[in-house]
Amino acid sequence: MKVREIVEALERLAPPALAESWDNSGLTVGDPDGEVRRIVVTLDVTEGTLEYAAAMEAELVVAHHPLIFGKLSAIRADDPVGRLVMKAVRSGIAVYGMHTNLDNAPGGMNDELADRLGMMDRRPLVPLSGAYKVAVTVPDEHAEAVMNAMFDAGAGKMGHYDRCAFKTEGEGTFRPLAGAHPFVGQRETTARVPEEKLEALVDRAHLDGVLAVLAKAHPYEHPAVDVIELFRQKTDLGTGRVGRIVPIQGGEFLPWLKEKLDLPYVRVCGDLPQWVEKVAVLGGSGASYILAAARSGADVYVTGDVKHHDALLAKELSLPVVDAGHYGLEKHGVDWLIRGLQNTLNELQYNQVEILVDAAGMDPFYLG
Repeated sequence: MKVREIVEALERLAPPALAESWDNSGLTVGDPDGEVRRIVVTLDVTEGTLEYAAAMEAELVVAHHPLIFGKLSAIRADDPVGRLVMKAVRSGIAVYGMHTNLDNAPGGMNDELADRLGMMDRRPLVPLSGAYKVAVTVPDEHAEAVMNAMFDAGAGKMGHYDRCAFKTEGEGTFRPLAGAHPFVGQRETTARVPEEKLEALVDRAHLDGVLAVLAKAHPYEHPAVDVIELFRQKTDLGTGRVGRIVPIQGGEFLPWLKEKLDLPYVRVCGDLPQWVEKVAVLGGSGASYILAAARSGADVYVTGDVKHHDALLAKELSLPVVDAGHYGLEKHGVDWLIRGLQNTLNELQYNQVEILVDAAGMDPFYLG
């Protein structure tokens, strides 16, 4: 199996379009056409990770955090990131990162946390806007094939429904000029063709894929496609999750949380209410969303990397915040990655690819 095939499978689970603009998810090191027999899954790419991968003769590392975050102007052995890049290249190991696209994807990092908390009636803490309506005119006899291709690529999903679309009948006109290669009609002659206009909603994550398959399935050289952004349309995509749990007394919440998320300890800012029922959670660094958590009406906000002034803001907002640590929350994303990757390989019947876990030393902190 090739690196690019595994990348395509991973990007179906967490489309790159869901990544934040500052992120650098994707294949950062390696040959897309390289063969893969073993994959190492990890939270971070470290020297230990690459040494383990090389010892196990793995050809690909799949990490939550990208190996390269910022712009590299040089790759040098005396630079920490450059040294890792050089080590991966020398060992013939490709490195793929899926970061904020995994965080924002339905069923991804934050849904994994919500599942572990038994969260009901959940929604994104900060939804992604940017649903689109895609409309295209197609000759009658090809309309069904084009529509099915769009559906298969993710168009037409609305809540608990799929394959939703609207069709209208009409007549298309065009005149092929010199150099054209018309599917129907003759050059320099106006053609009139019975056509159907197909319209379907597409979320941000699937837009590029839908447009690509539409162009491939459409018989015309230059299909007439409208892409209209629906600014007020919200989707089930977004950062963090907020929802209800089975009500629990405030004094019992922290032991319950540590058990559910396998946490040895947490830091807490603010007094927990008598009862906790509505919880907001965001894996990784979620301090910048404290205001959003307060506005959501959450009884408590669970996240990581909360700084001193963030805690002061939370107290001013009367929002109890539990800092479970960056690793403490995102280690569950590694569990999701392993399951998702294994299920995908099983579906594709690539049983010859082995998945290994870099479990040692992923948490950089210890209690002194």
